[in-house]
Amino acid sequence: PFPYGRLDLLCENEKGDLYIIELKKDCGYDDVYKQISEYVDWFEKAPISKGKKVYGIICLNSPSKELVDKVRKDNRIKLYEYQISYTEIQ
Repeated sequence: PFPYGRLDLLCENEKGDLYIIELKKDCGYDDVYKQISEYVDWFEKAPISKGKKVYGIICLNSPSKELVDKVRKDNRIKLYEYQISYTEIQ
């Protein structure tokens, strides 16, 4: 059970550190930083995370400058930008 809803992905590395990954299809999510930081805060206090480091990862297209600035100030969270291109096969 997780009081904030459903996670996109919860991953664990070989050291046991946890990574909460939030996937967004575009940049129209102003609250994504708040969302991921609440997730990280909760997991840092949860019994499942005892003795483990917890990180958040945001993946989206065209992040706003505001989001980039917030993430740069929080060393628990990383931001990844993706791009998609399509080419017709003839």
